[in-house]
Amino acid sequence: MKKYLGYLVFIVLFIIGAFYSQLRMKYNQSAAFDTFKTRTFVGKVIDKSRETSNHNYPYIRIQPDFGILYFELDLSNFFDSVQVGDDVLKLPNSDTVWIIREGVRIPYIVDFGCQ
Repeated sequence: MKKYLGYLVFIVLFIIGAFYSQLRMKYNQSAAFDTFKTRTFVGKVIDKSRETSNHNYPYIRIQPDFGILYFELDLSNFFDSVQVGDDVLKLPNSDTVWIIREGVRIPYIVDFGCQ
């Protein structure tokens, strides 16, 4: 009987841990999305890569210097679509990033999976 009680306690603790982990992940995604929405950037993509020393996070650099923009949580396929040399535009309080390539504007609604 004690053996089964030990299994039951383990299963309950595992379920609680998994639930807590999911809540924490949703909070991190939501906070990252809120931060991303406040950002504004416009310029030409000069570098696109993955930061191997930082969990292989995808990032781009834009000229003029807006720093490194990470897209580790983005589910919209923006990072895979943008190319070095593309112009990009993101307005404040917006979830849309525009890729401007050869005069054509391509909108990407950035999704961090927090809805």
